[in-house]
Amino acid sequence: QTEEQKRARRASANRVLTILKAMLNKALEDDLVTDGTAWENVKPFERVDAPKVQFLTEAESMRLINVCGPDFRALVRAALFTGARFGELSALMVADVNPDTATVFIHPSKGEARHVPLSPAGLDYFKTAIAGKTGETLVFTKANGEAWGKNHHARALEAACEKAKIVPGIGFHELRHTYASLLAQAG
Repeated sequence: QTEEQKRARRASANRVLTILKAMLNKALEDDLVTDGTAWENVKPFERVDAPKVQFLTEAESMRLINVCGPDFRALVRAALFTGARFGELSALMVADVNPDTATVFIHPSKGEARHVPLSPAGLDYFKTAIAGKTGETLVFTKANGEAWGKNHHARALEAACEKAKIVPGIGFHELRHTYASLLAQAG
């Protein structure tokens, strides 16, 4: 196992331990057991909760974009311009893109709805992506015209990372990290 895999397993063990201790403490509180010292002395693993944040450099981002198929490339570029999740982008409608205000409206998924401001390059990209489409049309579809499904991106991203020689490979969420990192670097 890699160090990251060990960290993740230990973090999972800590979460299970927290739940187990809560149940045992409730049993103690309800007088179902007489002594809690056995689990009070069990300590969680230390410094395992923060995963290493991975993001791509500009050069890696360009390599990744260049090796993606056209339909998947559109999603990857959109993620790098917005920091949106895969599910948010795969559900994005033409009406959610506002060229007049240079924003993209992201419907609530894991958090609240938000308007993402676009850079000039991002605005140009989204204008091209929605050209000739009407409001209730998906902005991004697969090459066959079908909507992207929940995990339809996983194999495409894995193959693209391999072709682009991005080691270790990334998940779609790391494109969010890349977006944030590039914003921070730009001030």
